[in-house]
Amino acid sequence: MKDLTGNFAGGLYGLALLSLIAALVCAFFLHIPDHAAEAEATAAGARA
Repeated sequence: MKDLTGNFAGGLYGLALLSLIAALVCAFFLHIPDHAAEAEATAAGARA
């Protein structure tokens, strides 16, 4: 990246952009199950 941009800042901005994109993909598209909420819903259904 230094050869393309002439300095290290361009490469660091590229890494920062890719990191931001990866964080957004993880936040919005990665399904992480919440076992505590599932257990609470199951317990509430069993009480009814």
